[in-house]
Amino acid sequence: LMPVMGYNFGAGKISRLLSAVKIGCAIAAVIMGIGMAGFWLIPDKLLLIFNASGRMLQIGVPALRTISLCFLPAAFGIVFSTTFQAVGDGIKSLIISLLRQLVVLLPCAYLLSKISLDAVWYAFPIAEGVSLSARIFLYCVLRRTTVQTVGVRRG
Repeated sequence: LMPVMGYNFGAGKISRLLSAVKIGCAIAAVIMGIGMAGFWLIPDKLLLIFNASGRMLQIGVPALRTISLCFLPAAFGIVFSTTFQAVGDGIKSLIISLLRQLVVLLPCAYLLSKISLDAVWYAFPIAEGVSLSARIFLYCVLRRTTVQTVGVRRG
């Protein structure tokens, strides 16, 4: 996806770049939706692939279901981060990754650990939701500034 986006951006074909973003989001959503469905419908079977003990199943089934809540936001987040890299603004991807991992995930996991083990797993969807919000904001800024500038300059 990144080469297609980068080529179209470089060629000034902004409508094709935006089309690649939409198609990328659709494909990513389908793939992650299938993964999420698997984590909700057969988490025990997935864990049994690794010879999970009864205790591991007890902890793992709710963990997989909770963590899978971040699959769809992650799908869109990955496409937006790829877009930033394709247009030569990879620093935004780095900043969002740091936001997700260090600024949100770790403190959330720590605070939620004070509640219970099951609560800790919610740190993942929370972090993904916050980082997706930041990615959407930055993507909107990108569309208004860089993408329109290139479209006008090369248009």
